[in-house]
Amino acid sequence: HWLLFLDSDAFVTEPRQNFVQTLKALGYGRAHVLITREEAIPELGIENPFAINTGVMLLKATPWTRDFLAAWLATRAGVCQDLQHVMPGEQGCLARLLLDRSGQLAQQHLPPNATQHVQLMPMLPFNSPWGTFVRHLWSKQWYL
Repeated sequence: HWLLFLDSDAFVTEPRQNFVQTLKALGYGRAHVLITREEAIPELGIENPFAINTGVMLLKATPWTRDFLAAWLATRAGVCQDLQHVMPGEQGCLARLLLDRSGQLAQQHLPPNATQHVQLMPMLPFNSPWGTFVRHLWSKQWYL
């Protein structure tokens, strides 16, 4: 079983599509947590995107995913305290926990095997205003 987390400004474009089959066909079937990596969109003035965007996440119902969410939540008062009330908030915190300085998946403050269980998907089809699977109507204002 999977949980699809959506920000309040995101929606599924085709509610009858089978996400599990789609994810397997795209090579994401072994992941427990799927998050999108943001991309620069120069024609919209988005030159320096955030590392990831948590507005659309797919979470597999497993004990590992539960531990992952608990570890992420536990960082609020420590590693990510400076991000509690400012953008990029929770996604900045997760980027800090998941990615090394070069933007590659790493494992910092997370359950074992995070680099194997977390996969980053492309933003445009899954987490953008032009999404094929999910559309997220995020605002350009955060990028300026």
